[in-house]
Amino acid sequence: MIKRIQKRPFDFDEDEKETLDMLEEFEATVVAVHDGDTILIQVDFWDFTVPFRFININAPELSEKGGDEARDYLKSQVLGKEVTIILGKKKIEKWGRMLGEVMADGSGLNQDMVNM
Repeated sequence: MIKRIQKRPFDFDEDEKETLDMLEEFEATVVAVHDGDTILIQVDFWDFTVPFRFININAPELSEKGGDEARDYLKSQVLGKEVTIILGKKKIEKWGRMLGEVMADGSGLNQDMVNM
């Protein structure tokens, strides 16, 4: 199977947008952690990975103090694991990343990241 290569900003086609409009909560596997508030997820209903940003938090950028620590902590919590994604009211931000909350092992990671 050929996987579609995404450009930035991430762009959903019309069918994918229709699916996204119906979604509120779903399971996903975390395949990469970019920084302390952005991950890459794989879902079983699309044949490509999707960038996802945690809502209501703003982790330091990797070039800022604490950026590496935030990313490394998040990696230790979710990388390679199945998580529950709960989409926010605004499901996609201007760069095409999905927006919402992440639950792992029954814990809300958005709040965990704020408390770390």
